[in-house]
Amino acid sequence: MGFLSSYEYFDNLFENLVAIHEQLDTATVNQKEQLIAELKDIKSEGDNIYKQWMVLHEYIDILDKEYNLSGNVNINNIDTNINNESIDSIDDQKASMIVENESSNTKQVFWVADEESVATFRKGLGYFELLMYQNSVQYFQETVEKDPNFMMARVYLGLCYLSLGKLSEAEAELKKTILLSEQDSPYIALSNHALGCIYAQLEKYEIAQKYFEEVVRLNPNFKNIYFNLGAAYYNQRKYAEAIEVFAKGIQKNSDDWEMYYLIGKSSSFLMDFENALKYNKKAFQLSNKLEVGLTIGKTYELMNRIDKAKDIYDQLKISHPNESELFHRYSWLHIYNDNYRQAILLVKKAISLNPKNLTYIFTLAWIYIHSKEYQLAKKCLDIIKNANKYSILLSLGQAKIYLSNEQYKQAKEELLLAIKLHQSKTDLGILAFHLGYYWLKCKQYNKALSCFKASLRYTPHLTESNYYIKVLDKLINKKIFQPIV
Repeated sequence: MGFLSSYEYFDNLFENLVAIHEQLDTATVNQKEQLIAELKDIKSEGDNIYKQWMVLHEYIDILDKEYNLSGNVNINNIDTNINNESIDSIDDQKASMIVENESSNTKQVFWVADEESVATFRKGLGYFELLMYQNSVQYFQETVEKDPNFMMARVYLGLCYLSLGKLSEAEAELKKTILLSEQDSPYIALSNHALGCIYAQLEKYEIAQKYFEEVVRLNPNFKNIYFNLGAAYYNQRKYAEAIEVFAKGIQKNSDDWEMYYLIGKSSSFLMDFENALKYNKKAFQLSNKLEVGLTIGKTYELMNRIDKAKDIYDQLKISHPNESELFHRYSWLHIYNDNYRQAILLVKKAISLNPKNLTYIFTLAWIYIHSKEYQLAKKCLDIIKNANKYSILLSLGQAKIYLSNEQYKQAKEELLLAIKLHQSKTDLGILAFHLGYYWLKCKQYNKALSCFKASLRYTPHLTESNYYIKVLDKLINKKIFQPIV
């Protein structure tokens, strides 16, 4: 006896489903019980071959909802690629909407889809599985126009819009789903999660947070919800809250390196460097990502553990021998020790590997300023000016030259002018940091403290500001010196 090919097997199985579906509406009570028993058998088979035949499983799920075969509604894995910046903008974010819910107990469903709506929905689902979202939209839209209570079609329509970047359309459909769904419907959690992702993409993190919190309330096992909720806190600079949420996420998924990494970064912002090292090392162990390794090295730099930082960079250099940022970090290790000759050689190597990186050229200028080679520093600043005459690096370099020559008035004017000319948060944060350093040099400690705090409000990744804040707060409160107002 021959064996059916997988295609023939699924074709026959699907034909049986269609035949049962056609008989259910006119079947007697006894016939319906038999048909339902057959459907349950097919559903069991579908569960076992779920990943190989997604469309079949969705069809079974629709029939399950229509005829309340088991009293359960199952939302299957939905994977749509969404181009979201990170939630650390990224840095990162779990930018894709990956949804994977366990079966949820729901109230009895009395709505029954008509055959034409089911057929239209299936066409849209087929395109959705092929990631052809634009093609899916027309079929899902047609389905909900014919049958506004077809919640699964409405959810898929919202997800299609989300994948296509049509956020206002996605928002409208998903809010309708929440409004029209039966109480305890799994579609409510799914829609709340998708709405949270929309607001995260719009950088409205406080609103996103509220939607993600609602998902946690409805379904604490919703996949990636703790990452996304933690990221919403992280992007609001609520680092303690972010750490707490990411820690819960790790309990459910101990292999998610990104959550360890963001706990590490959050800990750095809170000046808890030991905790930062602990979690960043775990993130590196799981991911072997260069960015994580560099973060570990920079944390050691902030702790003034230069030898440890060098050990990390040496390890990274084995697998990344031509990584420009490694040579850049090596140069800073020598700057800390006033070994300017070696620092110059290393940053020049970084520039040779990445000549368009203006930060490297600025570092070279910075070294020349420290070694009082001002003409060479100005040549570096000229290179930056030719590449980008509006770069704040020009103002920072010129202000540094003034400070090195104790021309404090000119340094202050240079920084204040730059603040007037630059409006981005990152630029303002960096300028506020350097203005704080200027006031520190002038021994105007309260003004320095205010500037460092302003720097963190604009640019939280400037952990150096946190260091100066901590030192100045401690000194001012203990009145070790009399601050100048």
